[in-house]
Amino acid sequence: MIEATKTAVEISGPTQTFTRSVMATSTTANTLVEPQHGKVAWTITEWRQAVGLSRAFIYELIAAGKISAVKVGARRLIVTPPALFIASLPR
Repeated sequence: MIEATKTAVEISGPTQTFTRSVMATSTTANTLVEPQHGKVAWTITEWRQAVGLSRAFIYELIAAGKISAVKVGARRLIVTPPALFIASLPR
């Protein structure tokens, strides 16, 4: 049996908090949380285009732990939203 419920998830950054509505789908085997709108992971190219930084600098940010990324096969996906990264920059 699959049950779906709508809930809000807060993402806190150093200067702002974002609230995103998500659809939570639960099954007997496990619980999945999927976004109702928007992305949860970006390729290096997509993230680079969103923030206007070079590929090399993005890899430096990943190595320094300033943005989070995961490897899926040969691909690297960034899971830090570009807007959250921009909001965390000093003004």
